Amino acid sequence: MKRIVLLLTISCLFIGANAQWVINPYSFGGTPVIPDTAKFNFSLSARPVSGWYNFVMTSRADQTLFSGTDQGITITTTAASGTNWTPEGTSPAATSAQNSAPASTLAGWPGDVGLDYAFNKKSAAPANAAAEHWTVSGLTPFATYKFEWLGSRTTAETSRTCYYTIRDNTGVTTSALHEAKGNTSTIVTLTGVANASGIVYLSGYGGGTTANSLYVYYNALKIYKVTP
Repeated sequence: MKRIVLLLTISCLFIGANAQWVINPYSFGGTPVIPDTAKFNFSLSARPVSGWYNFVMTSRADQTLFSGTDQGITITTTAASGTNWTPEGTSPAATSAQNSAPASTLAGWPGDVGLDYAFNKKSAAPANAAAEHWTVSGLTPFATYKFEWLGSRTTAETSRTCYYTIRDNTGVTTSALHEAKGNTSTIVTLTGVANASGIVYLSGYGGGTTANSLYVYYNALKIYKVTP
């Protein structure tokens, strides 16, 4: 009887440990992460991908608020104002596009999540939280998260560079310069600590001042919690 109880105890501990911690082979070099990964793919019209929340933006983000929730984590476009989102033109496609990027070739990122994107036209970082593009809520206060962006655009132009930013409980962090042109295999990763309300803000901006480097691209996003 004692042997049976001992085996059951060990089994329960093993299962409990695996319920809390997994090794993700696609991110952070095998760093332990808690498996409540939220995954969003952005598009102008429906682009369902199994296991991903399809964040559809059917009109301009400077005129309409959009929101979506996956695994208890909610992403909302910030105030519908030109201060936040600067469109290209006046059509619904002014802040999102369909079939305008190559398919992803990344393990763990299905090809279709790369085909569409939301985008913004601005060459400067947001000045404050009220001017950010995305509000991420539902996070554990003061917990650390990883945010992985896939940003890509099909274009014949020379370059489409951009930066990604996160405003968290400790300040603002900006990514290295990212080349979005034809990107199928590069992810931009940012780390942030949620504030007391369980919120961080995400944004991006163009990597230069020339006409073809004023844009940032949001094709797909993964959010991982890396501390309890």
